[in-house]
Amino acid sequence: MSGVDASWLSPLANIAGIIGGLLLLYVGLVRFVPPFQTFLILRPLSWRNARRAGLDRQTWRHLRRDAKAHVSGRTTRPGAVLGDLLRMHGDPEHPAPWTPWRTALEKFIGRATAPDSPLLAARFIVPEQVERLDELLHGIAELLARFDRVAPVPRTAALRPTGGGNGVASSTFASALSGAAVLVDAGASRGGAADSILTWAATTYRDDETQRSQRETYEGTRRGLVVDDSSRLGDYDGRLLDLDGVTLAANSSDGEVSFVLETAETSYRATEPPSRLAAKGLTPASYDESLPVFRVATGQGGRDGDTHATYRRLRAGTQQRPRTVPVTSYVSLMLRSRPVPDVEVHGLEAATRAPVDMLVLCRRSAATRNGSGTLSATAGGVIELDQKAVRLDTDDLGAPDVTGAALREMTEELGISPDEVTAVPVAVFVATLEGPRSRRPGRGSGQVVASALHLGSTAMSLSGLLAARQNASATRGAFEVDSPEAFAMLPGKGGLDAFVTAVRAAADRLDQHGLLSCFYAALRFYPSGVVEAFTEAFEVPWWALPWTGEEQGGRFRLVRDVRQMMPDDAERIERAVPGWRSSWDELPQRLDREANGGDIGG
Repeated sequence: MSGVDASWLSPLANIAGIIGGLLLLYVGLVRFVPPFQTFLILRPLSWRNARRAGLDRQTWRHLRRDAKAHVSGRTTRPGAVLGDLLRMHGDPEHPAPWTPWRTALEKFIGRATAPDSPLLAARFIVPEQVERLDELLHGIAELLARFDRVAPVPRTAALRPTGGGNGVASSTFASALSGAAVLVDAGASRGGAADSILTWAATTYRDDETQRSQRETYEGTRRGLVVDDSSRLGDYDGRLLDLDGVTLAANSSDGEVSFVLETAETSYRATEPPSRLAAKGLTPASYDESLPVFRVATGQGGRDGDTHATYRRLRAGTQQRPRTVPVTSYVSLMLRSRPVPDVEVHGLEAATRAPVDMLVLCRRSAATRNGSGTLSATAGGVIELDQKAVRLDTDDLGAPDVTGAALREMTEELGISPDEVTAVPVAVFVATLEGPRSRRPGRGSGQVVASALHLGSTAMSLSGLLAARQNASATRGAFEVDSPEAFAMLPGKGGLDAFVTAVRAAADRLDQHGLLSCFYAALRFYPSGVVEAFTEAFEVPWWALPWTGEEQGGRFRLVRDVRQMMPDDAERIERAVPGWRSSWDELPQRLDREANGGDIGG
């Protein structure tokens, strides 16, 4: 029997050997040669795909650079990547979250993360690196998707009268009552509160160029922060947020309401004198309206270019004399508790041991720089971004966490765990407060800062709140609080009247945060009649009253005229309460008297 001819197998074996060798070489290159490995993994981020998505080359290069660094082992958080991109695309005239480049970026990342993207082989050979890329891209996509869920609310809806309100919107009345520039609120929304605060943060660093020669670069961040040699971590070199714009936005499918903040990075140093950007420590000359001042303009834009959207652009100073508007976050607690001897409860006509609903505020200590001795929100302070390896007010994706900042401050000042409190945002306003200076000379000279105000609900009692104070941070917040005080919130119109009467009685000690906490807590607790009750209780607006212990016509409470700050709203604010007209007429003269160093008593 003749043998089988197997000569034809030899070429196949050679081919198989060549293919096997190439596969081994491919695997070796991918596994052990970093440049080739990175090239393969980043194939979905090719310029061809970017061009198809409508992405510009500069954005593509920055995104690919950050992705390459992340895949190579340097951790890059999605919020930082998006902040870098926003720095390149900042548009002072339009709301950034809804600009076209964001849509192109979203489309590009969608293509790169699709199931059929050319990463199948790499997923088997270098799964860790592919997983890192997926993590980064999906994180950026999640940040972008937050702004897809909401769209700017029309101005007509935002200015709808609240619970009757004598035809006045809650934000308009709150500005008239407090003198603060209330940019957005949720008074017309269900429950009187928003569902979330979304933050669109650029890494553009706001600093005073004239001071840079005296400082060194801060190596703990790649944002180019500059600090004094003697600065401490968490002090002047801390990274803060500077507010650029605010949008009231809503989800049309489920009615969810959000405050969208557009911000840029700054630092403590940039907010302090002698920086040209200073926001604190205002001098008497800064009352002069001829100097660069803060302004709010009703912006254009929105998803469909709606010129009537509730979009507010902040104008701080001029190009020659810019200013910062640091973003702060505050929370005031609403709880149900029996009164206790160590906490004064306002608005209760007789002693009672029964549990009552109440709003808790805190008296600020003499150690605070502004508002010493005033009755303010329960807790709050400046939003501080991550510093070196210390995570502060950012979420899991690296975006600023405004609500988390308020809860962190609450833990530092009062020792209350964030898990004990559910906080909802109720308003974003610019505080224009002149604190009582007579108690501590050189302090309380005024500031212009943005504040996100929250109301927090908790199952804690007053006794539990007092007990928690032993857990407060002695170095970061406990020293700022003297003691809590509460305002009873009894049901019905009688309860509302008693609450507002107690607020009016304490008006000479309340600061803007405390006053607005009372107003928005009432909107949230009582179904109607809140604006009417405050109008009846306050014969003049809060800002026209003297601080406790100071003479009528003495030191003034405001550093800015809210009508000058919000020219588009000035007429509505003036007309909010006809009986307050004389106070508005006297306001310019009172500010001039402060600026010119006249007899300001105290």
